[in-house]
Amino acid sequence: MLKFSEAVLVILIILSGACFWFFARGASLGPETGFWSWAALALALSLAFLGLGFFLLPFWLVSLAVFFSASPLFFLFPKEAYAYGFLAAGVSLAAIPATWRARREAEARLKFSVGAVLRKSLPFFLTIVSVLLAAAFYPRGYSLGFPEIIPKSFFERSLGIAGRTLPFEAVLPFPVPDLNKTVDEVLLETLGSELGVSLSRIARPEREALLNQARSELSKNLGISFKGSIKISDLLYDFLIQTLEARFGAFKAYLPFVYSLGVFAVSRSVFAVAGWVSIVFAWILVKLGMLAGVLVFDRRPLSQEYLRLK
Repeated sequence: MLKFSEAVLVILIILSGACFWFFARGASLGPETGFWSWAALALALSLAFLGLGFFLLPFWLVSLAVFFSASPLFFLFPKEAYAYGFLAAGVSLAAIPATWRARREAEARLKFSVGAVLRKSLPFFLTIVSVLLAAAFYPRGYSLGFPEIIPKSFFERSLGIAGRTLPFEAVLPFPVPDLNKTVDEVLLETLGSELGVSLSRIARPEREALLNQARSELSKNLGISFKGSIKISDLLYDFLIQTLEARFGAFKAYLPFVYSLGVFAVSRSVFAVAGWVSIVFAWILVKLGMLAGVLVFDRRPLSQEYLRLK
């Protein structure tokens, strides 16, 4: 018979896990949605509740709770339900050995420690989940190019964070520009600085001739064609993609593997941070549960067997 406290913990695992997937889906649409912080909080809470389940719930109940916590994937990605069904089933099965590791650690210790128990089980569980995520996101049925490996939105966010520290002068014939300005605007500013005169004082035909010449030289140096109306960030992105195509195009057949490896590395890195935060949350939840009388320590007599000479 399922206890009321066990049912509550199962519901908390399912709801927190479902919230994480919903927020993660919203966060994937872009940083402007503001879902990243909510997704991170939901992930840490979900892992904390799951960690409690590892040593408080039966094996089958932990596995079932994990499966239903991943159920939003079927509604968020209906066209790829088979892949996410595989992911949900794999994660629920991975919860079983993780639960066993947590129980074994708890039974081996003379004094119970939430941190010690979860450090033996959560990293193992999260590594398996990362492997399953890499397998679920492995590209199938379509060709994968460098724009898919490095999405333009990710490139622009990276430039926004580290733009001022990057050596643009190695690529562009002018100092670190405002990445949101167009190519023509930056070229006009550079020409005016080099000539020592405001280009507004130069006749329009001569100014256009100078601009066309500068644009042509830049296109020749970069090895790409572009319009002067595009932003500097777009120019740098096109240059990056074309450079990768030129140098590594022969290895495009291995891009799906590289993509999956990247999914594994990123997810495992995120889970590593979330795992440590969830252990702190789990410790707090245990303390609150003991204060509320929901959790109690059960002390058992220790029976030990050893060998001696008669």
